[in-house]
Parts: sequence; C-alpha cells; structure tokens
Amino acid sequence: MNHMIYNMRLLTAGLAALGLAACATAQPQTGTAPAAASDQSLRQRLGVLPPQALEAGACGLFLWARDSRADLVFFTSDSDSQAHIAFDGRAMALPRTLADGEFLFGQYTRQQFAGDALNLSLAVQPDAQSRMIGGTVVRHGTLSIEDAKGWSIVMPVAGMIACKSA
Repeated sequence: MNHMIYNMRLLTAGLAALGLAACATAQPQTGTAPAAASDQSLRQRLGVLPPQALEAGACGLFLWARDSRADLVFFTSDSDSQAHIAFDGRAMALPRTLADGEFLFGQYTRQQFAGDALNLSLAVQPDAQSRMIGGTVVRHGTLSIEDAKGWSIVMPVAGMIACKSA
C-alpha cells in the first residue's frame, strides 16, 4: 500500500512538473495581446548595433552573437569605457563598473557594465595567435545580460579587438 501511495505522489509530481514546463514554453496564441517588454526574451529585446567607428589611436571590442543571426550586439572602446548596445529599440551606453583579467589592446578579458536598469557581464578569450595587425580575434566569449526584473540571458559571442592608428 505504501508503494502505491508513493507511486501516485511521484506520478502527480511528474505531471505537475510537465504542466509547468509546458506553460513556460507555450507560445502566445494568435489574436492575443503582445507580451510586455520585460516578458519578452532578452535576446529578442537585444537589437543590432549600426557600424561603430573608432577614434584615431583608440582600440575597440566588437562582438557579434554566435547564433544564426550573427548580429553586432556589443561594442566598447578604450576611449570611453562604456558598453554600447541596442536594447528595447534604443541605443544605450552603459558605464563600466569592473575591469579584470588580461589587458590586451586596450581591453580587459572580464568586464561588467551597469545602467538603465541593466547589468552586463562580459568574458572573452582573445586569440593571441590570430596574427591580426593592430588587434586580435576573439573566438569565444559570453555576454550575460540581466534586467531590473531579474530576467537574464547568457549568450555566446565572438568578434575582435581592433585598433585604429593615430
């Protein structure tokens, strides 16, 4: 009898978990109102940056999403130490709050930025053997974004650090 009660509890817990998982992944039905901006996927809210220009003598970190879209999603320059992103349809410049790790071509391998109710964490692995003149290739990196409501995303990125001669 105890085994039967235990099995029933296990079955009920499993069905409840499946039900919650189905609710969490359900897509809005046609004809329903669009979700509020904070309820959308942060990846959908992260826009595409236009081409970024470097000042003479500056170095910049350019990162593209490592997904099927391969959008330019992040830029920072050693001349202003701000993260430049497009989010919720507008351009944002978030001040750097932490810089740590290896320092290469004016950029740190670990950086954090905060502002406009967003927190960004960045970790990149520059390829010192990339043989790029005035910069380096960034083959692997992660960009973490958290909004004020606690929604977060960790996305793979890749790109380069490039410097413009003076």
